Amino acid sequence: MKNKNKYTWLMVSSFLWVLSLQAQDGSKGTSVRSQSTTLKTVFSIFGGRAIPTGDFSDPNIGAANAGFTLGVQFVIGDNTGFLLNASYTSNPTNLGETIQSEGGIGSSGNWNSFLYLAGLKFGTSKEIGPNFFFAPVVGVMSITRPDLDYSITETYPGLVITQNYSTPSASSHAFAYGAMIELDIKSVTLGARYLESNPTFDYSTRYSESTGVETIRQGSAQQSISFLQILLGIAF
Repeated sequence: MKNKNKYTWLMVSSFLWVLSLQAQDGSKGTSVRSQSTTLKTVFSIFGGRAIPTGDFSDPNIGAANAGFTLGVQFVIGDNTGFLLNASYTSNPTNLGETIQSEGGIGSSGNWNSFLYLAGLKFGTSKEIGPNFFFAPVVGVMSITRPDLDYSITETYPGLVITQNYSTPSASSHAFAYGAMIELDIKSVTLGARYLESNPTFDYSTRYSESTGVETIRQGSAQQSISFLQILLGIAF
């Protein structure tokens, strides 16, 4: 009878031991699967310099000077993944200098834009140190052109004429595209981004003279917008 009880106890002990091993293996498998299916997400805020290029920086076309940009970004995935980006950019103009060079006086506002971008990222893994990635991006640019008010006085024999021009600011929306690179070192991000867009603006310019002549000129024109942004951010 004692041998039978001993045999039964050994069988029960062996059975419980096998169950515990299977439970440990199952928990390990579940842990590995959950880790493999979890997407890494990095949220960052950034700011930097916005440097106009091409026609956008031409004194006689876009007349934009270097400005600033601020924004937020979500990056999802490790080696490959995608990103979502929203930012605000402001560029002052050098129209005042152009007007003064022609003997006039006046004032002008800034180019102000909001960018909403999405892109695919391709880069290295954070498991091996600093993370570097490249991403083509596309999206929408919502931009406001600067207002412009100026006057020029011209002197003729026996006659002085002052010409006044006034163009209010106008807004437009357009497709935007470009590319960016970024280096992530722990919680610091360093990046560069180049973007282009071609919005079309409706304008209405009021022209008047000191002689009493007054007209309004209306129309639309496409403006090439392009700039390089140098970015510094903090990742969470």
